[in-house]
Amino acid sequence: MFRFLASQVAGLIRSRKKLAVIIPYRDRDAHLKELLPELEDLLLRSSIDFSIYVVEQANDLPFNKGILLNVGFLESSSCDYFCFHDVDMIPLRADYSYVRSPTHLASNVEQFGWGIPYAGYFGGVVLFDKKSFNDINGYSNSYWGWGSEDDDLKQRCRNRRIPVRRRRGVYRSLPHDRCIIEGLYAQNRRQFAEAATDLHRQDTDGLRQVRYRIASRSRISRFAVHLHVEFDSKHEPIAFGVPSIEQLRSDAIDCPA
Repeated sequence: MFRFLASQVAGLIRSRKKLAVIIPYRDRDAHLKELLPELEDLLLRSSIDFSIYVVEQANDLPFNKGILLNVGFLESSSCDYFCFHDVDMIPLRADYSYVRSPTHLASNVEQFGWGIPYAGYFGGVVLFDKKSFNDINGYSNSYWGWGSEDDDLKQRCRNRRIPVRRRRGVYRSLPHDRCIIEGLYAQNRRQFAEAATDLHRQDTDGLRQVRYRIASRSRISRFAVHLHVEFDSKHEPIAFGVPSIEQLRSDAIDCPA
């Protein structure tokens, strides 16, 4: 009887899908210290097998969220599915269980009046299965500073005819200053606008093209590893014309009942 139960438990453990939570990071120590225990507690209570990867940009270049998230995916590629998670969103209620298609979790966010800023919002917290993220070639590496990389990610899914979905997730927002570099922000908006019409650009700008070096790796909790990542500015932004960004952003996400 004991051997039977032991074999059943071993089988269940082997069949569980492992989640990698990837947090892009720079200069947000207070936020990280608040997020990690809350997130770890929720995932443990949900009986999810998980590891957390805090991926920090270790250079003086403008912040590049897409590169950091691509690096996090590559460094956690032994996991089965992936959560790309902003450091300033604290989960109050959310379902991080396995997904078979890209799924947006940050549907009810404090800073947006416990909602979302626009119908097609795909930022904050997103789950991906491994195949879909590989199929879209991950995030673009060409967005510097703040803005548009999350909209671009959703458009990459649309370009590959991969459905995106939304689960209800409630998140408390941590206060922070949004550092917008005007020239880069305008560039990011132009670049995102092109993503809707250039279906081939993502094949040459993304996960398979990212170049980086892990400068250091340290364990910061039982479940979390902190990676310092170095890369250079060869991942250049590209100038494009501008169709209607507002129209692209209004593309709503499916919300199962």
